[in-house]
Amino acid sequence: MKIIVILFLLISLFGCVTTKTNTDYFAEDLIEISEIIYRNTPLDSNVLILDFTDLNGIITHFGRYLSERTYVKLSQSNAFNIVDRNNIELILKEQSLQQSGVIDEESIAELGDLVGANIFIKGVLTEFKDYVDVEISIIDISKGTIIGGDNYQINKTQEVSELIGTIVVSEEQIQKELEIYKQSILKDIEDESAQDRALVAHCLITSLEATQEEAVDQVWAELAERRYTELISGEVKPVYWEDIKKQVKG
Repeated sequence: MKIIVILFLLISLFGCVTTKTNTDYFAEDLIEISEIIYRNTPLDSNVLILDFTDLNGIITHFGRYLSERTYVKLSQSNAFNIVDRNNIELILKEQSLQQSGVIDEESIAELGDLVGANIFIKGVLTEFKDYVDVEISIIDISKGTIIGGDNYQINKTQEVSELIGTIVVSEEQIQKELEIYKQSILKDIEDESAQDRALVAHCLITSLEATQEEAVDQVWAELAERRYTELISGEVKPVYWEDIKKQVKG
């Protein structure tokens, strides 16, 4: 009887143990972040949530993930009207506003008018050795003032480190970085001596000539092959040089 009781207790104990699945990962953290927003945001507000950034305005996969999950969680409540994130990216591109980086107060006010939002949820992530600090600020868009907010710390697991170490790069960012890189190269060339600048110019012109020569050779090769095919097929008849000279002398 005693053995049966012990077995029953063991089964009950281990039966209550659950493993954390991907579906509820960060669930407790998201509840805490959502609670900060609930406590500090006026009811029935039209709320705009953009990607969370770091102190330099850089968006990481972790920042995008947190903002997206926060958006989903707040959307399940009737306390606020949450602006649809699916339309935000399109509006940003159409209005030439910048989501991938620091958005200034003027851009936020303009975006708020476009989507009908009066509250902006700003999330800033700061990475430390053992945790990531999440600073949530609730901003009144019309006044440009912070009306509430708080901080929350998320344990820095391997998954968090991988997500926060991966930067989200938009097409605009890529073009901007390429332009910066190009200007940097031009500046380096300007700082070189006249002889070195002449060498760079020579190398560039030579590379262009090589490309053009390859293209010309290809055209001539295609033309020669076409002419040969026409002769073999009888589509055209050859004209001998002797006949041409007779025609010229007339």
